[in-house]
Parts: sequence; structure tokens; C-alpha cells
Amino acid sequence: MNLINSINSSLQKIEKGTFINPATSFNKLAKDDLSTDINFSLKTDKESFSLNLVDEYYYNNPNKSYSIHSVSRQNISIMKEEIDLNINLSYDSFGEDIKFLKDNQNTFSFSFNIMEMNLQKETKISVVKKTRSADEIMRDITLNIAKAMTGKRGKSISFDIDKEAMDALAGNEVFRKLIIELMILIKLSNQMNKGQIGNEVIKISGKGGYHIEHTESISYNMKMTSINVNININPPKDNKSEEVNKLSISA
Repeated sequence: MNLINSINSSLQKIEKGTFINPATSFNKLAKDDLSTDINFSLKTDKESFSLNLVDEYYYNNPNKSYSIHSVSRQNISIMKEEIDLNINLSYDSFGEDIKFLKDNQNTFSFSFNIMEMNLQKETKISVVKKTRSADEIMRDITLNIAKAMTGKRGKSISFDIDKEAMDALAGNEVFRKLIIELMILIKLSNQMNKGQIGNEVIKISGKGGYHIEHTESISYNMKMTSINVNININPPKDNKSEEVNKLSISA
């Protein structure tokens, strides 16, 4: 039974519903026909390349109103795969169904390429309102008090401190005690200057500048696959040569 007749017979059994066990029948077909009529070889070759780039930038405004931190990451990945498939067929496996084949070896070759590209980009931007440190706030308080004391005498002093500044000072045990003692001294000084004209309000803010965090991630993925297929159909067997060989062996 030649190759094409075997396949056609199996397909007819499938249509009639008598092809109960496809795996067993296909294994029998491969054992009876394919093992002698077909052989093939498969070769694969892979190459890969990757590159990671990181660019970081930081800027702080001189007046400390804002700061910027930017990080850019680029990931490049390239993979190349080459597949060579060689199939050898026997002319006899086709029986008399193919008439166009020559007596010598027939070779059919074709190839095709597949390219896959994937680009992913992710950007994140966050804005955080910063608060000033307790050291900075305490420095402002002492400088403003010294400035008020060196000015016109006899005027009272009062403070306008926002919540952010109070929270920062309350979190530091040393500064918390110091600000309490300072307030007591200011209160005593104001009582001594009671009735005098003039009041200077010292405004203290704990609000800091804005911090802008920028993150950008770009990924390039490329895969190139090249498939080369060679089909070789070997010439038909020479029956006369086989008979001569058999006679020679018998003699």
C-alpha cells in the first residue's frame, strides 16, 4: 500500500465512522509506510540580544518652591530564530498518482519570515506637597524674632503659625519645649509693653514646595523567525537493478 492510498483509506474510515482509534491507526500507518517512505530532520538556531538603558535627572528650584526627579528606563530585547526543515520522500510512496516528477531527484524549496514587534510604554507622574523640616521652621522663628526686637521698641509681637508648622515642631521634643518657653517669654514681653502702639505679626508656615516624581518605562520586544523548508523526492527504485543484485547474492 503506497502513502497516498494509505492516507485516503484512513480518511474514508473517518468519514464512515469506522476509524475508532485514530492514534493506533496513525501509528500503524507510520510503521507500515512513513518509516520507509518519509524521513525528515529539523534544526533550530536561536540568537538573542538585550539592552537596558537608564537616564536619571534631578532638579531643585533655587527658591525651593518645587523639585523634579525624573527616571527614564528603556529595555530593548531582540531574538532571532532560524528553523531548517528537510523532508525526504520516496517517489514510490506516491504510486502512480503523480506523473509530473522526473526520473532524477526532485527538490522543492521555499522559505518565509515572521516578524513580531511589541512596544510598551508606561508613564507615571506624581506630585507631592512637601512640608518643611522642624529645623527650617525654628530658624525662621528665631530670625523673625531677632528682626522684630531690633526694630521699633515698645511694640508687641504675635505669631501666626499654620498647622503644618505646629505638627513639625510638635514632632521634635527639643523644639517643642523650646517653642513653649519662647511663647512664655513673648507673652511676658507683650504684657510689659501693654498699652504701647504697634503690633508685629510673625507668620510662620510649614508648607514646603512641590515635589514632582516622573517615571517613564519603554520596552521594545522584537522576534524574527525564519523558516526554511526543503522537500526532496528521491528517484524511483530501479527494479531491474534490484533483480540483478538478488541474483548476484543468490549465486
